[in-house]
Amino acid sequence: SGKALIFDGIKNYVNCGSNPALDLPGSLTLSAWVRNDSDDGGQSQIIWRGDKRGAMDPYSLNIDNYKMEFRVDAGTGRDAFKVRSMQKIDNNWHLWAGVYDKPNGKLHLYKDGKLENTEPIDKEIQYDTSTCWNMIGAADEGNWQHFKGLIDDARVYDRPLTDDQIQQ
Repeated sequence: SGKALIFDGIKNYVNCGSNPALDLPGSLTLSAWVRNDSDDGGQSQIIWRGDKRGAMDPYSLNIDNYKMEFRVDAGTGRDAFKVRSMQKIDNNWHLWAGVYDKPNGKLHLYKDGKLENTEPIDKEIQYDTSTCWNMIGAADEGNWQHFKGLIDDARVYDRPLTDDQIQQ
């Protein structure tokens, strides 16, 4: 304990670089322990992959309008597929996981190991994602959508985790 990253909602972020292992245009899972300390309702990033091109952000786990959201920008990048939490996010610690199950055409969002919501996704990513980079706590190059709170154990998996795997 005591090892979570603290984000001030203004300028703190982690740039994870453009690692080819994180270039996942197919099935994937994002997960992180999150404690939100913001009350402004704006969009803030937990885990984000993208570049400077508008709307071509292959995947993100973020808070938008007080709800957790897992998002995949598919098609040519202009088709945003989202699955959102049912309730507004609170300021307690929660394990959030977003799953893109490409073979079954589904996005799943989990909260504390329990399935929160599911939405269909009927397009694949059809644009080059190899030059994108990953961020924790902000978007782009740390210029906006800053997260305020704590993030711990942020992970990116190259496969859709199962219910049992998420519950472990």
